[in-house]
Amino acid sequence: MDGQAVATWIQAVGSAGSLLAFAAWVGIAIINRKDDHELRFERQAQTVAAWVDKGSEHEVDHDYVVCITNGGDSPVYDCRVTLQGLVAQHMAGEISLHLVPPHDTKTEPTPTALGDLSWEDIYSTGIAPELTFRDSSGRRWKRDGDGILTELSR
Repeated sequence: MDGQAVATWIQAVGSAGSLLAFAAWVGIAIINRKDDHELRFERQAQTVAAWVDKGSEHEVDHDYVVCITNGGDSPVYDCRVTLQGLVAQHMAGEISLHLVPPHDTKTEPTPTALGDLSWEDIYSTGIAPELTFRDSSGRRWKRDGDGILTELSR
């Protein structure tokens, strides 16, 4: 092989290598874009939570209330809260809200009277809300009584 043939061969290998590197970069960019898209929904869901609070903290004439908050930029729908733990002995029931707007907190009376429980009882015995909701893309999510968020469906 003469010098020109070697140079042509090296140039061809270099071009092929550049093409492969570009294809790999495009593939990684597509995967990252998809991951960013998925993460956007999870970030939205992470801002949705529920907890039990004193009614007096929210100017509500009930001993205890359930607060459902949406700190995200999109509304959440079909919110359902059930209280777990000691409240099961009180036949708690369920709270349903069709919509919680972005950057808003809705306050609802607990589904049963918990007036015979002290504030310390509520938190020391583990009355914890379990929340399910649907985000604006139609994905269903669940935040369990320990605060763990899980995607239920797409």
